[in-house]
Amino acid sequence: MGDTTNMIQGNETKPVIKIFVSHRTDQVSEIIDNPLYVNVRCGAVYDKRNPEEYGYILGDDTGDNISEKKYKYSEMTVQYWAWKNQDADYYGLCHYRRYFIFKNLGASFKRDQHEQIQCDYLNKDNAKKMGLLDAEYMTQIISQYDLLADIEFDIRKVYTPKGFQSNVLNHWKAWEGVLIPVGSIEKVLSLIDKLYPEYHNDAVQYLHGGKYRGYDLFIMKKLLFEKYCHFQYNVLAELEKTIDDTYFSENMTRVCAFMSEILHDIFIYHIVHSNKYKVKELEVVYFKDTRHQNSLCPAFKKNNIPIVLLSSEYYIPYVGVLLQSLKEYACMDYGYDVIVLHKGINNELQDQLLRVTADVNNISIRFFNAKAVVDDSEFYVSSQFYAVEAYYRILTPWILKSYDKAIVMDSDLVINGDISELYNQNIDDKCIAAVKDVVYMGFLNGSQPGVLEYTKEKMKMKNPYNYVNTGVMLMNLKRIREKCTGTELVNFCRKNHFNIQEQDGLNAFFEGEIKFLDLKWNYYVEVNPGIQDAICGWAPRENKVQYMSMNPYGGYRPYIIHYASQPKPWNDPNVKYSEFWWRYAAKTEFYPLINFRMAQGSVNGALVFGRLSLARRVADKLLPKGSKRREALKKIMPRGSKQFEFLKKMYHKFTI
Repeated sequence: MGDTTNMIQGNETKPVIKIFVSHRTDQVSEIIDNPLYVNVRCGAVYDKRNPEEYGYILGDDTGDNISEKKYKYSEMTVQYWAWKNQDADYYGLCHYRRYFIFKNLGASFKRDQHEQIQCDYLNKDNAKKMGLLDAEYMTQIISQYDLLADIEFDIRKVYTPKGFQSNVLNHWKAWEGVLIPVGSIEKVLSLIDKLYPEYHNDAVQYLHGGKYRGYDLFIMKKLLFEKYCHFQYNVLAELEKTIDDTYFSENMTRVCAFMSEILHDIFIYHIVHSNKYKVKELEVVYFKDTRHQNSLCPAFKKNNIPIVLLSSEYYIPYVGVLLQSLKEYACMDYGYDVIVLHKGINNELQDQLLRVTADVNNISIRFFNAKAVVDDSEFYVSSQFYAVEAYYRILTPWILKSYDKAIVMDSDLVINGDISELYNQNIDDKCIAAVKDVVYMGFLNGSQPGVLEYTKEKMKMKNPYNYVNTGVMLMNLKRIREKCTGTELVNFCRKNHFNIQEQDGLNAFFEGEIKFLDLKWNYYVEVNPGIQDAICGWAPRENKVQYMSMNPYGGYRPYIIHYASQPKPWNDPNVKYSEFWWRYAAKTEFYPLINFRMAQGSVNGALVFGRLSLARRVADKLLPKGSKRREALKKIMPRGSKQFEFLKKMYHKFTI
């Protein structure tokens, strides 16, 4: 049963437990705040970063080590370092993205084919859900057993290049020539028979069975751990002598790492079937995104202008166009601190976006995964034209905790002047500064029946004509944090299923706390007949006159041109004032992709709008505006009614 006898009983001493977490050296991952975890950089001998970049965590390159074998052994270099240089009663190993779960989660979480629970993001809340923060409870569980291992899964359900296989042996042989050299498993079996004959029968039985664990995850008592390490590293050392990896691919070079998984499973199989040890199986959580979100502080020491943008991976090219326009009007007296809120943009796309402004030193671009601070699964998405990412703007005051104010913008716009003037607006006595929405005013006056009632009754706005477009905002972050908590604002938007999602939410929540900006800071382009009709035919005269006097080519010039509705310039070059957008687009490396998307008709908005336009033309022909037939239909099927919602669903079904 091992030599460790320290148990948590009465006043007896707690066992020393060290669970070594193997970290990559090419990224900085979140670290779980739990003293049981010892974080170690795998292959630290190759890590040339400044220690400040990774938080001074330990490396596997001190003392007796095999750090230089990282590319062959993977996380096994961390295990070796722990074996040779650390003392504990219990030793464990896990990865920066895979951890044992110390809670019974029941059926509320889905498992993948490897029986792992998938979790989007590693943060404090998710770590708590998985029971990874309670060191006391974890110690109580661990100290009752000699070995803790991950739950077996059915390898016959895991696909290989040669299809599904009947057992562990055939599964791995299907990967020969791809991940491992031909004959690798036979070599391992031969070495086990030679060095550890007592394991041979169990090894054969295991390989011909259908159950697998993998991933080198474990927690075990000291004597068992030493036995385990001797078994693994002695076999691997002999295996290395038989392999010439000179011309191996990167994957094939890791043959020792792959074979260590098999040796891991054989060892555990042997221990379990010896019936000498107390063994517990634990579930495993797989965190999809573990990257550390640095505390956001101003990128420039003086004259820093924070600009918050929202994007998905698909929208990155259009964000690139916006940034190109920002670059052309950026004043050298200011530093433009761009922060892109997202929920998972890959590194390659991030790098592409960074290159847009790589030639100037007064624009900084950083990315913040908002999934780290909020679960967006409960947010209401009112239509296909809106994305859940739009809700992230309401979290800006708490994401930018070190900032007092920030400009927050949509991505479907271009800048036509220096926005430092916008940032320097005095909003000390208000939470938000934004432009009154002239299109919405037209809706209120009857262009879209039912909007006035909705704004008064659902949104409970005292003056609906104070409604603003939140596509461009100057947010007083400090005042907002004083007025409410992030939880309050998020819950308000979640419980009220507003038509225009977070825009309605911000208008309703902050009514009376909004300063109204000049139209030049958010010029809403009339991109389709419905928008033109709302502005020119229905909006209040004063607002209409102001709108009509705006001229992007001179005189009363908009500083921000906003293509807020459908179609967008990137799917219809005939959109009014799209020439401004395309002038910037042509200067970015995204230009070929933008053209390809438009040519292929791959942008949802373009396809939808084209069909909507046709449908609208037919409807206007059959039911002309102002006709008795149209007014009768509105009475029978008022906006918001069950009949209206059913018709809208059918409309979208057959036009998309």
